[in-house]
Amino acid sequence: MLSILHALGVAPDERTAAGCASFLRLSQHESGGFSMMKAYRSGIFPCSTGEHLPFLIYFGLGDDPRVQRAFAFLVEDMSTNDALDCGRYQHRDCLWGAIAALNGLAALPACLRLPQSGWVVQRLPDLLDPILACQDEQGRWPCRSISRTWPLEQRNRPSKWLTLDALRLLKTIAEKTMTLPRMVCP
Repeated sequence: MLSILHALGVAPDERTAAGCASFLRLSQHESGGFSMMKAYRSGIFPCSTGEHLPFLIYFGLGDDPRVQRAFAFLVEDMSTNDALDCGRYQHRDCLWGAIAALNGLAALPACLRLPQSGWVVQRLPDLLDPILACQDEQGRWPCRSISRTWPLEQRNRPSKWLTLDALRLLKTIAEKTMTLPRMVCP
């Protein structure tokens, strides 16, 4: 719900503050990453952490040590050679994970940047290549992995949600770097 409120531009208030506090209390693992169940370290931390960091920053928790730990987790996790390897997706590169992690890193305020985050930013083209390589001739991205919980789309068919996320990510990168990566224009 907090992600939706953030996407809609709802102004921070006491309700969003309470929701963020509850989210951090119930979903943050000791590693700093986020999961549906904080007691378990699963293969979905980079994507779930990256997905949630933008709303935490938007709702004013950028100075919170728990949010800073989440950024540190994401930077460390994305610094590995197998950063996009998804345990839930037969250990292949995961587009959802790449987009979510990059969205999370894009929300990283300058005051929170660690020395290691510069190295991750330098890997940005390497992280974008798998995303751009999957774009079809019409400029859309296919759904490669489906959720049993939210089966909204069909596997290997164009995904409106993945395409929307990818385009938002590319827009954010373009705004921050003033350049656009190579992509198909329909």
